Amino acid sequence: PVRADWHSDFPLKSREQLRAVNESLVETLLTQLRSRNEGLRRMRCEVLGLPIPNGQISGFILKHGRPAAEITVELLVPNSDTRHLIELLELQWDRTALPEGIIRVALEAESFGITATRQRALFGEDRLDELHEVSQLINRLSGRLGPQAILKPHALTEHTPERAFEFIPWVRCLDRSSQRAEKATQQRIAAAMTPHRPHAVDRTASHQLRPLRLLKAPESIEMQVVTQEHHPHRFRWQNLAHFVRQHWGPETITEGWWRADPAERDYFRVELTTGQHYWIFRRHTVQDWFLHGIFE
Repeated sequence: PVRADWHSDFPLKSREQLRAVNESLVETLLTQLRSRNEGLRRMRCEVLGLPIPNGQISGFILKHGRPAAEITVELLVPNSDTRHLIELLELQWDRTALPEGIIRVALEAESFGITATRQRALFGEDRLDELHEVSQLINRLSGRLGPQAILKPHALTEHTPERAFEFIPWVRCLDRSSQRAEKATQQRIAAAMTPHRPHAVDRTASHQLRPLRLLKAPESIEMQVVTQEHHPHRFRWQNLAHFVRQHWGPETITEGWWRADPAERDYFRVELTTGQHYWIFRRHTVQDWFLHGIFE
């Protein structure tokens, strides 16, 4: 374990004193990691205070019979910048109640990794500094608002559009990316061992395009006119009539037969006479229609 501890018989009385101790401990951690060209990804900090008279320990956990508090700092990418790590610790401690008279502070690197190094461009036209600033901004926002407040979409292996992604804390997306990279490598190896069978697939077909804006949930629409081929022609949504100029599809999605509500849908991309493009579908079972996305 990569750890750093501080303890004293003379307790800390202020947050300024705690900051000074944290700076020393963070530097001790980074000294161990820098020798291996590594930086912190997740760090846990624990403080232990003096016993509170009359058992008044409201708001604190107990360790070794003493009130304690702990926080966890997560980063988007491995980082070895002492100043930035101290700033993230301060953001967390500002939202945390501290026990009176801190006599022990412990830091532990729970996750770490190789720090990114790149050769800079000759004339300074390089995005390394910009990416570094973005990652530090995400770290600060996650530290101040909490990891669950700064989210990023993550693709899932589902064909049903509303199940094809989830939102995960941005500072934890690197772990998911590593898992995807490992899985992709295994798939490439398996594909290399499989005999190649060429086939023509039109990747640019209009009905295969997906909208950038997906509604939180499909909204029911009243299909008023359909053609003999069961293609949409006129429908009503949000108390307005919409006339279809042309359409593409259907794109059939059938998935989840093991679920209580399996998806059996025909999706159409429709262009209205007003020029708007919508993504609608018809359910196979009850033949009702829904609007699911908007092309912008």
